[in-house]
Amino acid sequence: MPLFVGIALLMFVAMAIFSNLTETIGMPTIIALSVVSIVCFVLVKVISTATKKKLMSQTTVAPTCVAKKIVGNDNALTYICIYTAEEHRHDEAFIERIAEKILIAISNPQSAANKEVANFFRPDFLKPNEFAKTLPLTFTEQVKVWCKQVSFVGTSTALKQNLIDEQDKFAMVAIVPENARLLLDYYN
Repeated sequence: MPLFVGIALLMFVAMAIFSNLTETIGMPTIIALSVVSIVCFVLVKVISTATKKKLMSQTTVAPTCVAKKIVGNDNALTYICIYTAEEHRHDEAFIERIAEKILIAISNPQSAANKEVANFFRPDFLKPNEFAKTLPLTFTEQVKVWCKQVSFVGTSTALKQNLIDEQDKFAMVAIVPENARLLLDYYN
């Protein structure tokens, strides 16, 4: 808002000067409006710096997490993966345990909970860049586990080889858990 006010005031001052309205408006008013517009620009810089500083302080350590590929399309290189941004985010055994439960739910969706979980992992629901969804807490040992569709199109061969070597596990950054991103810098 201060940016728009500053620009509007400077445009008004420029119009007043070039239209010979300085006598009508008065020079003290034009100087005052010029000072207010400069204050607006300084305020924009202060707000921008404070916002950047706050963002940098909150994200000094990126919350990385272990993710695991569950199902997907090998031709399109798009998969549905799971991860958590909570206390088990580096616990590979936890992710493996939940992945096994998911695979059982997909192959045998008899109970209501298994049917609900199986619906999250239907291959016909692949929509890359969609926000992640949480699995039912009762299914995930009361830990918020997210399932998200991730596309590996355009990734390096090192990442694809690492995915094979690590039994379909890879690193993600979850600054915002609903919109975690593949940690590409790790594999370059």
